Amino acid sequence: MASTENQTKLSNLEDLQELLLSKLKIARKRLEILPTYETHEVQKIPTELSSELSSKRKPHTAFIANEMKAINNRGDTWEKLIQLANDSVGKNQVELPGYGKIYLRRVRKNPEKEILYSHESFDFDKAENLPDGVDLIKKTAFDTAWTQIAHEENMKTYLYATIIY
Repeated sequence: MASTENQTKLSNLEDLQELLLSKLKIARKRLEILPTYETHEVQKIPTELSSELSSKRKPHTAFIANEMKAINNRGDTWEKLIQLANDSVGKNQVELPGYGKIYLRRVRKNPEKEILYSHESFDFDKAENLPDGVDLIKKTAFDTAWTQIAHEENMKTYLYATIIY
């Protein structure tokens, strides 16, 4: 009789373990953050997907996220991006913090509000009829991305506080 009870308990524990592992797998895929019950602190669960995701970000969104972590404001961050574009002028590769090496250049007709970028050197300064591999960052897109990333960060902070307490 004890043997049957032990088998039932073992079977239940195995089912529970399988359920928890499947939930953990789903959480990792969603890049969720789970509490650790031993320490009552929140930990990130590293995944292969998280590194793949960051490399697929657009340059300005990766840069914004990096600058937010450094507690820089929106205006200073845009000015820093403009300065990097001045340094690059499409010919010199610059290191975009949070993203990596890239070529940047300000658009001649709208230099305060538009920046071109590419992974290869380029000699082009217009916002229309962009050559292959050259893309445009508008100040409005930058501002929208800043607002969205700030909102996501605020939600993460709220969720951390909710999980911890």
